[in-house]
Amino acid sequence: PANATTGITVSVRAVDDPIDETTPHSTTITTATTVSATPRFNGLAVADVTVDITDNDTAGVTITQTGASTAVTESGTTDTYTIVLDTQPTATVNVAITFPAADLIVNGDTDGTFNTTFTTGNWDTAQTITVAAVNDRNFEGDHSGALDHAFTSADALYQGITAEVDGTTNTNTITVSITDNETMQLVWQNLIPNGKGGAVE
Repeated sequence: PANATTGITVSVRAVDDPIDETTPHSTTITTATTVSATPRFNGLAVADVTVDITDNDTAGVTITQTGASTAVTESGTTDTYTIVLDTQPTATVNVAITFPAADLIVNGDTDGTFNTTFTTGNWDTAQTITVAAVNDRNFEGDHSGALDHAFTSADALYQGITAEVDGTTNTNTITVSITDNETMQLVWQNLIPNGKGGAVE
């Protein structure tokens, strides 16, 4: 054939997957033996080609607060924030959110812990977390409570990872501002008797 001595160029392109992989990582292109009607060119071995691939994904967790803060009131105003993974994990990522049960309610949970998971299928779907205040009868004044996030996974890149909050801070803790709805009232009571040895003007 006309290209027998000039050869052909084979173009290779990496698959742009959403998984954080080692950079570089390699794969091997194998080619079957040649097939030709000319006996001396039939069944010839073709050398394997090793390809080094540069990855463009970085494992991470993004937490986004509504309006860059989380604030609730004991009179019923709630707030939300979202959590999402930045890359597809190789195993389920468990998220445990702990919080002061005396002050906060998270996604309806009142026991101080809320758990959720991200899988290889829903990793890029942001999960909304709703935060509410416990409407107690204590006069506390405006105060705050902490939401602590712990990430565990068989995927080493997500095991114990630290999230990025609002694109600016690397932390697993969100501070929630809580507005109290109790007021303190002082009641003065006159204890001076108005009879039998005493009088009140």
